[in-house]
Amino acid sequence: MSIALSKKYDNVEEKEKYIHIHDLDVFNYTISICEKYDDKNMLKNDNIKMLVGVIKRKVKDDEIYIKRLLKEFELISQFGFEDVFCQVYQILELAGDIPHIIRGSAGSCLLCYLMAITDIDPVLHKIALSRFMHENRQDIPDIDIDFPSCKRDDIYKKIFTKWDSQVARISNHIMYKEKSAYREAIRNEGYRKFVPREYDLKDIFDDKEKINNVKKKAEELIGSFRCYSLHCGGIVIFPANVPENLILREYDVDKSGFKGTQIWMNKDQVEDADMIKIDVLSNRGLSQLWGISKKPIIEYPLDDQKVYDLFEKGENIGLTHSESRAMMKVFRTMKPKTIKEIAIALALIRPAAAKNYQKS
Repeated sequence: MSIALSKKYDNVEEKEKYIHIHDLDVFNYTISICEKYDDKNMLKNDNIKMLVGVIKRKVKDDEIYIKRLLKEFELISQFGFEDVFCQVYQILELAGDIPHIIRGSAGSCLLCYLMAITDIDPVLHKIALSRFMHENRQDIPDIDIDFPSCKRDDIYKKIFTKWDSQVARISNHIMYKEKSAYREAIRNEGYRKFVPREYDLKDIFDDKEKINNVKKKAEELIGSFRCYSLHCGGIVIFPANVPENLILREYDVDKSGFKGTQIWMNKDQVEDADMIKIDVLSNRGLSQLWGISKKPIIEYPLDDQKVYDLFEKGENIGLTHSESRAMMKVFRTMKPKTIKEIAIALALIRPAAAKNYQKS
């Protein structure tokens, strides 16, 4: 695998770019069928050729597909998004046979499908590209990768080994909220005993002045920085060593003592600095599935009536992304019969964290 990363910092010597061809036949085929529609000479761009070189699936010899692909190349070139695709490609190559799924808007990208990053043909399913990137959106598109939770640490070790000294996890910035602010203010007033979940300041302090000090200090703390934590999956791959002034600490990737680097920047700061963030996430559903069978996900049938019967009955407890009470209600009401209808249900009840870990 031979994909060099482009320069991202003025003080870093630019690395030589060269093209790695995954499949020469696919490369030549793609170039040949796209040339007649390539009025903006996208295929003469070395960065675009680099992306064509890692295409695994042949694009259909159809004007709609070809123009869609060239449009994506134009946007990628315009905003300098080439490295996003290259980094994800390399990570998936490192993963080998370990299964993955891509969440979010990357499913609307034809190039992601042709590179086998995703398994969804967005043209066939009429998914708009604008969900992923468009002319008026200059922020770097997200391609979030889910691996089996039982294998994610192995993926991190592969990443930290391949990009030794060049890759780091990002941080969360934890801010004081009301409860944590009051607990910190109580400690600042010298109280060192356990503070229960429910308490009255009068039971902790019998000095009115101390109580007022706690209230004043807590109000000052609310919304201010409290501490760093490790982001759930965000990594940044630098073109050279991780800058010293960004390093927060080393952390244990797993119980073996393998170390990784954490930087102090959070996801917003990384985005503002025009860095590429890839989320390497874990999914327990993939772990369960992989424990049952090593069959590639794409080979599972989409017309298994027994699965749809379970959804119709609302028997969705234990299904990753689909086990909330709200999803149960939607399944019972919609009675989905196709993958598209399941996708509509997922769009209605977005699979993400919610207040009290539930959705009504």
